[in-house]
Amino acid sequence: MNLSNIIEMLKQIDCNGGTIVVLLFIVGSLIQVSPLKINPWTWLGNAIRSWLGINDIKEDMMDARRTRIIQFDDELMNKEWHRKDMFDAVLIDCDKYEKYCLSHKGYVNSIAGDAIQHIKEIYHEEKEKGGFLVRKKVKER
Repeated sequence: MNLSNIIEMLKQIDCNGGTIVVLLFIVGSLIQVSPLKINPWTWLGNAIRSWLGINDIKEDMMDARRTRIIQFDDELMNKEWHRKDMFDAVLIDCDKYEKYCLSHKGYVNSIAGDAIQHIKEIYHEEKEKGGFLVRKKVKER
């Protein structure tokens, strides 16, 4: 049974428009057209979020990651030092942030690029020195 057969069956049913919409919604939920990958729940969720004016949750998460990246870089520039596990955590943020920026061309990325580069440079310097000692302040690196 294909989609045109289902539509033909629905035309033959003598009922009001609301019933047909409900039936189409149920059928659409059960049937996935492989090449098109139609998911009515995703469409409905996006429509509701758009109607309510809710931003993209993933974008909000990336904004928070960008803030952590910039803050961490600022702390490094002010000679505050961090343990290796803190570097690891912010590098995970950097990787996820950069991956998101590559896949979402409309997302503004010019803000954190230099900060990410600086964090990675300091990380590699300390790794080469065998560093990552717990230090509150560092006079000179």
